[in-house]
Amino acid sequence: MPLAVVALPDTALLVPGVAGRSDPLADLRTAAVAAVRRGAAALGERPGTPADDGVVARATDLRVAVVAPGPADRALVGRLRGSFAAAGVPDAALGAVVPVVDVPEVDVRDATPVPGVAAARPAIGAPGTGVAVALHVLVAAGLDAAPVSAVLEVAGAGAAGAGGAGPDGRTAGRAAVLRRWGAALVAEPGPLLLLVVGSGSARHGPDGPLADDPRAPAVDEALVAALGDPGAWAAPDGPPPAGLDEATAAALAVSAWAPWQVLAGALAARTAAGHVGTPPAVDASLGVLHAVGLLLPAAADGA
Repeated sequence: MPLAVVALPDTALLVPGVAGRSDPLADLRTAAVAAVRRGAAALGERPGTPADDGVVARATDLRVAVVAPGPADRALVGRLRGSFAAAGVPDAALGAVVPVVDVPEVDVRDATPVPGVAAARPAIGAPGTGVAVALHVLVAAGLDAAPVSAVLEVAGAGAAGAGGAGPDGRTAGRAAVLRRWGAALVAEPGPLLLLVVGSGSARHGPDGPLADDPRAPAVDEALVAALGDPGAWAAPDGPPPAGLDEATAAALAVSAWAPWQVLAGALAARTAAGHVGTPPAVDASLGVLHAVGLLLPAAADGA
C-alpha cells in the first residue's frame, strides 16, 4: 500500500483567526498545506482548489488517517467537527470554515490486520486540538472529498489511558503497543495519507511556555533531522524520535512522542527504506518546536 506521511504541529495557532488579528504561524501553515497537497499528489490524488467551487475530482481511492495527541487512547468515530470552542475560540472567530468529517467505526487499537474489526471501544466525542488542526489543514489543502478512515488520539507520558496492555492482556512496552497500532493503521490496502500531529519540546529557549531545559535543543535538533530522514524512525534504541524514551519526552513536554511512535510502526510495516524525506519547515518563535515534515514513497521522489 502506498503511504505518504505529513507531520503537523498540534497548535491551534496554525489556523487563521485563533490568535485574532495576529497570525504568528502563517508561514508554517503555508508549508503544512503544501505538504498535504504534495503528499496527496504523490499518491495520485488531485487536491481541489478554490476554483473548483468545492467540487473535487477523485482520482484515486486515497484514504486519510489522523494520529494526534489526546488525553487518553481513543479512536474517534462518527461526525467530527474541527472546532476550537472548547479552547475558548468560537467558530465565528476563525478565518476558515469549520470542517466536518464522518469517520467509520473502525478501531486499530487491537492491532489486528483485519480491516473493520473493532475489538476496543471506539469513542464518540469532540476531537482534541491536534485532530482539529489536521482537519483544518485538510480542508485548506483541498482534500475535502478524501475519506477520513481513522482518527486516533493517543495519550502521552503520564496521561490517563497511557497504560501498555497489549491485545493479549499482558503488559507491554508503551512504545511497542503504539507501534503495533501504527502497523494496523496501514494494513488496509490502497493509498493512505497519514497525518501525524504533535510538536517538539515546549522548553525551547526562554520564550517557551515551560522553563528552559538544557536537553531540549539537542532533542529538538534530532527530531527535526528525523522529519527529513525515514531511516531515523527504524531503531527503537537509536536517536530521537524512535529512540526518545517516554520519561524524557514527558520532561521536555514533547507532545508528539506518542503519535510519532505510531508513525514508527506504520513506517516499519511499510518499510521505511521505501520512503524519502523532504526538508522540514520549522518554527520555534513561540518557544515550542513546531515543525512540518513530509515523507513520500520513494517512487514519488521529485513529485
